[in-house]
Amino acid sequence: MDYWLHRVFSQEPEISVPLLERGILTIGFNDVSEPKTLAAPDIDALKNILANCYGWTGKKLEQHAGVLWRFLHEFKVGDFVVVPTPRAVAFGIFEILETAKLIDALLPDKLKNLGVSLINGQGIVRNGKEINLGFFIKVRAVTNYDSSPFVPCDDKFLSPILSGKGSLTNISLNAL
Repeated sequence: MDYWLHRVFSQEPEISVPLLERGILTIGFNDVSEPKTLAAPDIDALKNILANCYGWTGKKLEQHAGVLWRFLHEFKVGDFVVVPTPRAVAFGIFEILETAKLIDALLPDKLKNLGVSLINGQGIVRNGKEINLGFFIKVRAVTNYDSSPFVPCDDKFLSPILSGKGSLTNISLNAL
């Protein structure tokens, strides 16, 4: 069992946070949300996919490939994920229930009342525009505060760690 920190504030928070409240952890990369990305045999193959799609090189490619690789291949069933809300005003702890899937596999009922639709092959769409969410993992909230999976965070030490401005989207917490 591993412990992870995964920030959703850069990935369409007006959609990703309500989805998380419904048991769906998301990540961006909608432009590469296809079976070959999920099937990448190693991080070098994933880097090739990202470089071909986005034109990234160097450190930017390394960071983004690492973030997506961890989400798709290192987050395992039974692991726990700490997820801060945007601006780290609260955080939730979630248990991973399933492995990563393409956003197109998301059940439409999870999108109810979010003002978006799921269009096969295009992913999540709002007002004709694709939303940058390409993959998801089914999770279960471990924390509960006043009927919400998010616990308020006003701790002067914890809040900067959770907000992580300029930091990676996801990292292992095992060393802490």
